[in-house]
Formats: sequence, structure tokens, C-alpha cells
Amino acid sequence: MDGIEPAALATLLGRRGRFQGRVVVHSDVDSTQDEAARWVRSGNDVPALVLARAQRAGRGRMGRSWHSPTGGVYATLCLRPSTDVSRWPGMTVAAGLALAQTLDDAGVAGVDLKWPNDCRIHGRKVAGILSEALPEAGVVLVGVGINAVLDPRRTPDDLAGSAVGLAPLLPPGCALDVVCAQALERIAQTCAAVGAGESIEPGRVARFLAIDREVEVAGRRGHVRGVTATGALVLAIGIENVEIDVGEVCDAGGD
Repeated sequence: MDGIEPAALATLLGRRGRFQGRVVVHSDVDSTQDEAARWVRSGNDVPALVLARAQRAGRGRMGRSWHSPTGGVYATLCLRPSTDVSRWPGMTVAAGLALAQTLDDAGVAGVDLKWPNDCRIHGRKVAGILSEALPEAGVVLVGVGINAVLDPRRTPDDLAGSAVGLAPLLPPGCALDVVCAQALERIAQTCAAVGAGESIEPGRVARFLAIDREVEVAGRRGHVRGVTATGALVLAIGIENVEIDVGEVCDAGGD
């Protein structure tokens, strides 16, 4: 099955009219995060959505690389929040929630969230979120990578068992491009709401978390209890509930 061409996705987003901002399309790029940073630093309009056909140096949290061949959805949302910078990290969790809800609404089975930034289907990663900041511009870059289609011939061995493509898991009659457009629109709306000061609804996030599962996060081991209104993970460690923050939204690199 073919993947998604960013130009076609941009046309669909424009036709649907639910994303209120500029959509910028590129072919192959180092990363949409870097292209988005250049867009903002050049004085262009925000909000904006930067799309690319493939990434040569896509990245995730903690400096990890993101396998980004042709066929996936690679996008960075540029937003200028009005809320305090301490609330910005919550956009990572908000974006993941928006994506999970979109896939669940489309009828995809087995959708869950691995806090704070991965969306999975039956335990295999289908998408990831990376949030970075441009403090001098007051802008947050919310990067989204969706494995719309995975070609096993081009998938590294170390990802073959942990990643999954979305297309074959969609119910019959559910169009891949429409679902991806809906996801980007919902991510933009949800992140804009958090950027305007709205809280994350813990119950909506908890629905996609493995509640009571034992995990280790930031060197702390405990059982998942949920999240807070700012997106922090709540772990039961012994007799105490401990909140683990998403962390700072790191500064975006580039010129």
C-alpha cells in the first residue's frame, strides 16, 4: 500500500478547512523540526504546519533517531502559546492523547499511550511526539511522526518487532489520508487549547494508559495510576503517589 504524499495531505487539510494556519510542504528534509525552526526564525506566520515527504535525520526524545522513510507522515506544528512556559511540556501529552483518540474514533483496535510521547497499537509504536521550544520567539514546535505505511524491506531489524504501520490496521472503508488529516487537526486544536491555559483531562489520558502496570520512568519504578492536569505521570511507589513531570521542552537547535 502506498503511503501519504505531503502535498496531497496539505490539499486535504485545506479542503477540510479545520486547521487555521499556514501549511508548508517540503520534499526530503533533515527534520521537520529544523525546517519549522527556520520558518519561525525567518519571521513567517504562526500557527503553521510543516510537512515533509521523508526525513534524513528525524529525531525523537532524548536524542533518539526516528526512522523516517517515504510513506510516513512527518509534521511539525508551530504554535505561540499565551500560557506560562511551565505549562508548555504538557503539549507532548496532549498531542499524544489527540492522536490516540483519533485512531480510537476511527475504529483502530488496541490503541494505547506510552507516557509521555508514544502512541502504540497492540504495544507496537505507530507514532511519536517531540516538543521543542524557540524561547526567543515564544514558539513551541510540536513534532509528529506517524508510521502510516511501513515497508518491511526498508525497516531496520531493530524496529521490525517494535514498530507498526497504521494503514493495514484501519477498518475497511477508513481512508488513511483522512485519518492522518484528522489526527493533525486534532493535535493542533488540543495543543492550542493547552497553550491557551486549558488543563489536560486526566480521565481521557488514563483511558489509554496501562493503569496499574509496573514501569520504570526517570529512574523511578512504580505502578501507573494516571496523569495530572498538567500531564505529569502519577506512579504509586510503595504507599505514596509520586508525580513525574514530562520535563522541560528543550530548546530547538539550528541556526
